[in-house]
Formats: sequence, structure tokens, C-alpha cells
Amino acid sequence: MASLCDFIGAYLATRNALANKRVDMNVHPTILVGAMTTSRILWDCTEPEFEFRDPVIAFLRIIYNNAFPAVARESAPRKSRMSSTEIYYSSERRELVAQVDLDAPSVLEIGCGYGNTLAAIKRDRRAKEVWGVEVVREVAQKAMDNPALDRVLCGDIAVVVDELPEGGFSHIIAGDVLEHLVDPWTSLERLHSCLKPGGKFICSIPNIRTLSFLAKLLFTRRFEYKDSGVLDRTHLRFFARRDIELMFQGAGFIDIEITALVPGRNAIKRFGRFLFGDLVLKRFLITARKNPQGETLSVRTSETIG
Repeated sequence: MASLCDFIGAYLATRNALANKRVDMNVHPTILVGAMTTSRILWDCTEPEFEFRDPVIAFLRIIYNNAFPAVARESAPRKSRMSSTEIYYSSERRELVAQVDLDAPSVLEIGCGYGNTLAAIKRDRRAKEVWGVEVVREVAQKAMDNPALDRVLCGDIAVVVDELPEGGFSHIIAGDVLEHLVDPWTSLERLHSCLKPGGKFICSIPNIRTLSFLAKLLFTRRFEYKDSGVLDRTHLRFFARRDIELMFQGAGFIDIEITALVPGRNAIKRFGRFLFGDLVLKRFLITARKNPQGETLSVRTSETIG
């Protein structure tokens, strides 16, 4: 079985062939396919705005896309007529909705946007009561106009949390929110007190420890902010898996589970996660519960390939 060193060797041989405009036929086909597949995995796991582009990866990607057109079509970005801002606020976070228990008595979403995720929770998970918190006034107004929502509060959660009932919610959702806060550790601790005993906290957080970020830092020597993605200009805090574990532990949560936000939809993505683990995960899905009776705090992380 070809090793990673073989893949690197094939990679360098291919790069040399491209530079000299000739193909070195001494590279074993199996190793070339391995290098090609590995390069495709690395390509798929980079952010869309990632500027560093290696010519050999681009070359191998063309070959791979021609060899596996179905996978290429699935990986191709889909265009939308909606603006990025509209997509951001109107999106229905199905991966978060699925984590809400059926017949939930009360659900709070931090950063609810237009309220479409909460509407889905009320419709599909049969939640009895749903509240939203939104910091942007114009967006909060649209959420208030959403008939599915029972109450919407406008403001920074660090301030609005004082208006929330203590022990008032069975579930709290925060999809890509904590990284935008000045002090997410204190906010998470205060939100912990808003959960009922045994209540569930559900959130997603970008992963800073990715090959895309590390390669760009190494090769371009820049920590460049973008309009979206892990290095979004509005992100104030950055987390890797262990940072998330410690933050939730410190807030008093138990049964902490950290998985991939989006399960691998094809064999290539699953193989990439098997090889590189967190290094190819753009965002984490985190679930944790409030201690119902004061049991020993525990941390459980999942490495299961979705």
C-alpha cells in the first residue's frame, strides 16, 4: 500500500513534469492516483476564497474531475439569485433543527435571522414555544413579523441575556454565533443558567485548525480576513476542538459532543476526514446538556465519519 511519502514523491514528480512540460512515466499509476486523490481532498477542504493555488493540485483536479464527473458535479458551487446577506439571514439550518428533541417545550435561538430555523423547529420538531434573539434591528423586525415565532428580542446577547427567564428553555441554539462575541465564555455561562435542568445547547462553530488556514499562513505569511468563512471580518474569536471543549466545560455543561457539522456526502470527503481528521473540517457541530442533578462533568467527543 502506498504511503504518504509515496504520495509526496508523486506530487513532486508531477510538479517537476509540469515545470519542464514533460510527463515522467516512471511514477507508478497507483501512486499517481493516490496523489491525485489526496490533492483532490485538500482542494475540496480549502475555503472558496483561499487564494493560494498550487499548479499541481489544479492539474490533478482537472484529471480527477474528468475521471469522476459525478463527484465533480456534486462538489461544484451552486449559484443563487439571492444576495449573500439574504441567504445568511433567511437560511433554514436543517442540521441544527435535526438536533432538537421532538415536542420540545421551549426553544431559544441566538442570532435567529428572519426566524426560518425556528419556524422549521416549530413545524418539524413540534416545539411548543420558540423565542429568537437578533442583533440587527431590521432583521429582528422581519423575525417579529414571522407568525411562527412567539417572541423576538433585539440586541446583543451579552446584554439581552438579562431579559431571558432563568431556567426557561429546554433548548438553546446558536448557529455560528459564539465566534462573533467579545466574551463568548461569559455569555455561554450565562446562557447555561437559562436552560432547564437537563436542557440541551446546540451550536455550530468554525474550526480554525484547517489545512486551508495553515497552508495560507505558511505560504503567504498572512492572517487575512475575508467577507465570509473561517476568517470572516466579524469573527472576534477563533476555536479549535480543544478550545471548544474547555469553553463548554468551564460553563458547566456535561455530555459535550463535537462532530462534523456537515457529514461527508461522498467517499472522497469521508476518506479525507479519515486521513486528516479535524484538519479538513470547516465547522463543528456541538451539542451539550445542562447537568440535571449535579453528576460529574464529562466530555465526550465523536470522531465518527459521517
